[in-house]
Amino acid sequence: MPIRNGSTHKKIKGLKRKLMSLVWTTVIIFMTIIIIIMTYNYITLFEQRRINDISNQMNRVCNETKFFQSLMDNVSKQIVADVTVQELMDTSMDSKGISLYKRRKVNDVLASFSHVVDPIQEIMIYSADGMTYSSQSTIRSPFNPEENEWYLNYKKKGQTCGFTEVHKSIAMTSGYTEDVISYVMTFYDVKNPKKEMGELIINISYLDLISLLKIDNELIKGMCVYDSNGNEIYINGDVQYDYVAYVNNPEKLFYKNKAGDYIMVSNDFNDGWVFVMEISGEKIRNELYKVLAEYIVVIILLGVVILLILQRFVQRIVTPINQLTNSVIAVGNGDFDTKVEVHTNDEIELLADGFNHMVVDIQTLMRESVENEKIKRKMTVDNLMNQINPHFIYNTLNSIVYMAKSEGKEDIVKFTNTFISLLQGTLKIQDSVYVTLGEELKNIENYLTLQLYRYSNRFDFVIDCKEEDSLCLVPKIMLEPMVENAIFHGIAPKDEFGHLVINVIHEDEIIKIIVSDNGVGMDRDMIEKILVDTEVPKGGIHKIGISNVRKRIKQIYGEEYDIEIDSKPGVGTQVSVSLPYRT
Repeated sequence: MPIRNGSTHKKIKGLKRKLMSLVWTTVIIFMTIIIIIMTYNYITLFEQRRINDISNQMNRVCNETKFFQSLMDNVSKQIVADVTVQELMDTSMDSKGISLYKRRKVNDVLASFSHVVDPIQEIMIYSADGMTYSSQSTIRSPFNPEENEWYLNYKKKGQTCGFTEVHKSIAMTSGYTEDVISYVMTFYDVKNPKKEMGELIINISYLDLISLLKIDNELIKGMCVYDSNGNEIYINGDVQYDYVAYVNNPEKLFYKNKAGDYIMVSNDFNDGWVFVMEISGEKIRNELYKVLAEYIVVIILLGVVILLILQRFVQRIVTPINQLTNSVIAVGNGDFDTKVEVHTNDEIELLADGFNHMVVDIQTLMRESVENEKIKRKMTVDNLMNQINPHFIYNTLNSIVYMAKSEGKEDIVKFTNTFISLLQGTLKIQDSVYVTLGEELKNIENYLTLQLYRYSNRFDFVIDCKEEDSLCLVPKIMLEPMVENAIFHGIAPKDEFGHLVINVIHEDEIIKIIVSDNGVGMDRDMIEKILVDTEVPKGGIHKIGISNVRKRIKQIYGEEYDIEIDSKPGVGTQVSVSLPYRT
């Protein structure tokens, strides 16, 4: 059928428009899906990730602060238990000379402990008799409890140890003071635990304490640390959640308030401290929108790049199609009878027109090729059959029997006749799926007789099968791999005389064939390998293994029929196969 060139360009343009429409649609759908997935992930997970990051920072600060509190407690216990401090704080030994000596010695002990931890600003002892001892006694003003409100407030708690509120340190002689927080511990005579000897006061630099509590994160709106009385130990930023709110609901450690901000509370401190943090929900959302916008821009740019690449790819497809279309037009001008009706109004229709004409020639060539191949294969098979003629083999073996009889070699006669019988039985069943159990056992008997010549005085065998059971149909060459394994891998490697027994048991509609030997046996791993291994054992008459027989049984009779192997190393092996009784 002649094809007009005038309509060709119009159809080519139609195909290009279709391809580009498909590319645009694919890219848009792809970008839309990616943006939806990304938006969902960021909206659902972004805030939680940011909260978790800040929570981890808060936990770190809490752990470091709690460790510092414990450290202050341990240092205090070491000081009050110090032998020198205990002895010198005994008021019974006071005199003017002794008092001066005691003050100097106690001050030296306190000064030695003041360097244990860097944040310690001063260590004092206020004794039961009103005396004051200090690690900085030479440069500070005397300590007067009544003039220090922070000390009086601490005493109102009735505690024996704990932190005070933030306060000014006792002025130096130069008048210098700084913000500190004190850890106070009442201590007693170790010899008389009921006797109070005074109070230990450790002043801690407030700036050093802040460095432990401070968290730098732009999403944090404010944070505050309260002591057990609700006093603000440290505050930074705007905190709406006060200590009273915590006391009213101490179990509510994390929630989102009406303004959209997150409140995080931690009470995992010593001495009843509470850490409150407010996280700006607005800042988290602004950060989310910013990151989301950046990713969307990146995806759009990626989509544009993909689109340009695909457009170039489409152009590469269209150009060869144009060339192929011109060839199809040339072929389409020929005289062809068979054709396929295609009405796509694009290049595919032109390709189909050309294909309709070419398919006739292709089919003709295929038919000729098949016929030639059949003739060729038939000649090959005939040639092979002529090369291996069973009658030629039988005639040759019979000549051997005749010669052996004439020489009186009865063993050779018996061996060759047995081999002829086995060969005849094997060739007889090559084209069949089933044989009778009697025929199978006859072949096995011939096979075992041949093996007795090879393994003289090494084993004997017994085949126990009733005459009516020998009529049962079984898959051909089913027992030979089991018997072969029993001889080669069971009995032959063992030094003792071997016994091989084949029992046939008929129960209801099931016939069970058991091959037993007293060979070397095997472990469970070897059994599993035999059941699944498709490797052909060396020395076998047929290229069939036990795993192959097992597969054939399942294919013929179903999954409920199988081969079972029971073996013990050094004792022997029993291979059982159960089949439906059919004649």
